[in-house]
Amino acid sequence: MAAVRLRCRLSRVEWSAETHYPRTHRDNRLMKARKFHLLVLALFICVAAVAAAAELATKLRGEIVDAATGESLPARLYIESSDGRWFFARTADEHGSAVTYSKQASPESVEKHTTLSAHPWTAELPPG
Repeated sequence: MAAVRLRCRLSRVEWSAETHYPRTHRDNRLMKARKFHLLVLALFICVAAVAAAAELATKLRGEIVDAATGESLPARLYIESSDGRWFFARTADEHGSAVTYSKQASPESVEKHTTLSAHPWTAELPPG
């Protein structure tokens, strides 16, 4: 059953059927200030959470080049962490391409890589 709230406002005093005492403009200002402070606190928590998440990932940027000529080369890129997690690169150039391949036939037969065009690439990796 929904609660019914009845208000009657006369001049500068507001009566509430819920509280049975007069509510002044000072009370209303305090209530608005509390809501504002809660909103600021919630916003701060959201910003702190986003900042903490940003620190968890490190963006690695690279390009695969021929050692003799310095020319960019297409290649397969394998990125595996020491604990066995796999990461996949993305192209960093609007004209480039990156195709992810992730197959595991058995624990001994794993093929996970990204086929990259001859353009710069990026990968988001955990720190370390």
